[in-house]
Amino acid sequence: MLVAEIARTTGPAGRFTRIPMADYVTALEEAQLPHDVIGLLRCLFTEMLDGRNASVRDGVLRTLGRRPREFGDQARATVVTDVRTPAVEQRNGNGRKL
Repeated sequence: MLVAEIARTTGPAGRFTRIPMADYVTALEEAQLPHDVIGLLRCLFTEMLDGRNASVRDGVLRTLGRRPREFGDQARATVVTDVRTPAVEQRNGNGRKL
């Protein structure tokens, strides 16, 4: 699980709470996210991140010309360099802050 890997790398600053997909979708609807974004997130969390894609394959080597990295290795490298993406304020389609 990505959250556990990040916590091992950075310390236990984050917390993961599993919630039913229906509750998550309801929260997204209440935040007035567009329906296509909600559908994309539902697909991402129920199909794409269900564990089938957890192993490292040769696609990175074939596409980028370099060996693939495990997520934990990348997380540790990011912590060492302290390079992170700055937080971006997000708003829904009606301009409400998310």
